[in-house]
Amino acid sequence: MSKPPALQATRKWVQQVEVAVSECTRPDGSLDTEVLADWILNAMEQYGARGAEPMFTMDGDGPRCSHCGAMWSLCGHHHTSEVLDDGEEADCA
Repeated sequence: MSKPPALQATRKWVQQVEVAVSECTRPDGSLDTEVLADWILNAMEQYGARGAEPMFTMDGDGPRCSHCGAMWSLCGHHHTSEVLDDGEEADCA
């Protein structure tokens, strides 16, 4: 079994990081790492939530969010999911 290959950032992602770093830079030139860390966490959350969809457990519980495990209509990931059909978000909200 081999390990997955290392990822390489796209130009678009590098540009987004550059903007975030510039926005997290204080007037004295120091970096506000707490604000930058929050930005990184939110970017990861948004990326993961793109694939969220409602699912049922083998015991029939659900629908649950495939990303966070909370009740589908309560977690809010249906707003950012890119796997739902047109109009499906409104049915779940």
